[in-house]
Amino acid sequence: MHKSKVGNINKKDFNRKPYNFLNKIMILIYTLLILVYTLRDKLYKFDNKYITLFAWVAPNFISSFIFTLIGIFYMVPMYFKDIKTINNSKLLWLINILNILVFAIIEYLHVVFKLGIWDNKDMVASLIGIILATMVYFKFRGEISVEKDIKMKTIDEYIGTCSEEIQPKLMELIQIIRDVSPELIEKISWGMPTFYFKGNIIHFASHKKHIGLYCGEEAVENFIEGLQNYKTSNGTIQIPNDRELDAELIQKIVRFNIEGNRNK
Repeated sequence: MHKSKVGNINKKDFNRKPYNFLNKIMILIYTLLILVYTLRDKLYKFDNKYITLFAWVAPNFISSFIFTLIGIFYMVPMYFKDIKTINNSKLLWLINILNILVFAIIEYLHVVFKLGIWDNKDMVASLIGIILATMVYFKFRGEISVEKDIKMKTIDEYIGTCSEEIQPKLMELIQIIRDVSPELIEKISWGMPTFYFKGNIIHFASHKKHIGLYCGEEAVENFIEGLQNYKTSNGTIQIPNDRELDAELIQKIVRFNIEGNRNK
């Protein structure tokens, strides 16, 4: 079957469930930006300092937010022809620096061409938009950057697409989780191997330097003392590829989520 490409990236990489969700969010935010520009003069007429402030700073805030997300989630993988480059946070910081420079230059040009004055509120709004986009990036990059075929239906098919070096560790991880309970159902969800019992129990995904375990914020908080030597964020645990799997800890997390779902 013929497959259309964007560089070496299959277009389906931008049509997976996480990207579909992101696309909708971007459209909503862009629509909000258009509305703000359209209604800006009317908003100024309200005798309310908060509405006036919103009308003043919203264009910079929304624009910087959109530019950051477009840069890291769309332009970067298209330029490097690899969806996994999304995981390279150094590129995000580069995009953020460029965004700040662009908005600073715009403010400077306003002064040079006497189109307005340098406004610190505009710069602060741009920085807030960039910071918010950065938070969104770190929360969702794991799900969005999973480079797996959306047609995969089994965990074994997923493992077959991973590098040969990491496959044995992934199989070990699968067996560790399987040994917890025969009640667990295996499937692919959000492009990742998933274990399910009355709701998702745990996902995992193979990345360049680590295996990501997606077990939920409650589980991470409950076992945080045992996770001091791991990088954690928003319900995610990163296990470096060169570190042995802690079977006991992983099984405790899985049991915790099973009991949580059982008692719902």
